[in-house]
Amino acid sequence: MINVDRARSTEDGSRDIIVTQSFLASLIIAAVVLAAYSVVLLNTFGVLDDYYFLHDAITGGNHTLPLLIGAGRPLNAVLLDQGFYLAGSIEGLSILRSITIIGIWLLGVCLYFFSRRHCVDYVSSLAIACGVILLPSFHVYASWAQHFTTPFAGVLAILSAFVLTPACAIRKRSRGLAIALAAVLLLIAIIIYQPLAMLFCTGVLLSVLSKPDAVSDWGGERAIDAVAAFVVAMLAGFIIFKIGQYLYPNDASRYGLVQDIYGKLSWFFSEPIANALSLYAVPRSTALQYATISLILLSALVFLGKYGLSTSLIIFVYGVLCLFGSYAPNLVTAENWTSYRSIGAVAASIVVMTVLLLRESVFLIRRGFSSYETLSCYAKYLWIPSIALLYLITVNAHGTVLSAFVLPNVFELNNLASFLRDAAIKKTERVLLVVRPASWEDSSARPMAYDEFGMPSSVRAYYAKPIVEIVVRSMNLAPNAQISVHGDLDKVQAGWASREVVVDFPRLVTSQRFKTDPLALLNSNPNIVMPLKINDDNWINGIWSNKENPRVHSFVYGERSDGAGLQAGDKVTFLKSGTRTVLRVDSTGYYANVLVDGAPLLPEDGYPNPVRRKFDVREHPGSQ
Repeated sequence: MINVDRARSTEDGSRDIIVTQSFLASLIIAAVVLAAYSVVLLNTFGVLDDYYFLHDAITGGNHTLPLLIGAGRPLNAVLLDQGFYLAGSIEGLSILRSITIIGIWLLGVCLYFFSRRHCVDYVSSLAIACGVILLPSFHVYASWAQHFTTPFAGVLAILSAFVLTPACAIRKRSRGLAIALAAVLLLIAIIIYQPLAMLFCTGVLLSVLSKPDAVSDWGGERAIDAVAAFVVAMLAGFIIFKIGQYLYPNDASRYGLVQDIYGKLSWFFSEPIANALSLYAVPRSTALQYATISLILLSALVFLGKYGLSTSLIIFVYGVLCLFGSYAPNLVTAENWTSYRSIGAVAASIVVMTVLLLRESVFLIRRGFSSYETLSCYAKYLWIPSIALLYLITVNAHGTVLSAFVLPNVFELNNLASFLRDAAIKKTERVLLVVRPASWEDSSARPMAYDEFGMPSSVRAYYAKPIVEIVVRSMNLAPNAQISVHGDLDKVQAGWASREVVVDFPRLVTSQRFKTDPLALLNSNPNIVMPLKINDDNWINGIWSNKENPRVHSFVYGERSDGAGLQAGDKVTFLKSGTRTVLRVDSTGYYANVLVDGAPLLPEDGYPNPVRRKFDVREHPGSQ
């Protein structure tokens, strides 16, 4: 009786520890998510497609549903259409982003519990959960309001994989029920967002790698069940996609099937896999990529020595299949366009692989140190570098989201609003707003990658025009304004408008309007200009350096759209070359070339060192 009571007491104590650990893990994951992504809730902005969907919702358009149904995401189509309608404004987009952040937290918690149910230790389970939700793909999801449904597709995919694992009791009751339930959950995830639905394969990989001693559990019937559920869901998703294409046809290459299989595989390893192996670096870092590969290979050797060739070979086959499966929807399409939003599941699989292989090496090190008292004491504190690494990755995620998404779009929006306000358009005036879209070259954001990180939202006409219309509506500036894209003016009725106002996005988003680095403070001062980072045969960081024309002493900067640039006669001060007088300013519309007197300017005066306009105190008696 005493032994029974003791066993119950031990069991109750273990249960209390597990509950406490789970609660603490949920809080840690929440803290990580908030630290990395809360900045998207504290600012008013939209990103690229957000404006397209928002404009469609508030103007009563009918473009969202056909676009997403044709892409094979009918459930996402309905949710996005209703979500943006309820958001109703740019300010309301923060509500959608808050839903995204809740979803990211929920996905992290699901990954943690999934790992713990497969007997993965506490630290490794947390590492998997936090490691996945801090990936660059989730930077995109958190920043784009249109992705407020995406994390929930990942949650459904993880649940789908869990149903088929040995840790779930459903299959023990009914094999058919488990396959059907897994397929249904995965299909729902697919018709929300296909790329992250492939976390199903990440879940299978985690289950296989977590208990190598019981890898036979994934042999035979269970492997067939996983493949069956995956194939059924993918086929059903493909049928839904084809129906969507029949209803709303689109001949874009992303909707066609791949023909060049070798070229596709070559691209897969050179782009998506390379980006995923770079883990948290945007754009990818070759050094980090090779470091990750080396870490995986070294840990694989330890794994091989512990579990033997046969088990290691089986797990290797599973790993390769799951890695390909993690990118299945993109692998079967003809389009070869890498984006971080599409590699979420691939990168998550690599995180799982890295953590679970590395923990075998950590266990080996701890066992090796256990016979040495001093070393054993140090081994107890291996969690400290883990916490430090988590902190650094979280800070990096926060900085990337801020510099690549939040600041560029906040400044773009604020600059547009300021420009329209300064245009002093009367409410009764009939004015034509001519929109000039920006291009990716106009961005000064860091980092810049693909069509996501650092891209101006006004980069296309079908984004730029809705942005202007939404801002005009929200500010109630020009109810009688007509908005047209530059190049389509022939469609505007001649003589309709009393005047034209050009909304020049290349100037509104240019590097002289804002910076996403500490130099932003300099550019807030109208009496400071920054030489452009132009380097060629004539220029070094924006300073004239052509030896064949040594009498030219000039520098180039981005001309301000508000006309507050330099003029002949101004005094300017350089870091090394001292104070000079401006002789002439040649403007090209985008750039201003400033000729100054004196000796040739030194290259050290170029970017990123500011050039300051100097005033005579007597001309400004109020200045001190």
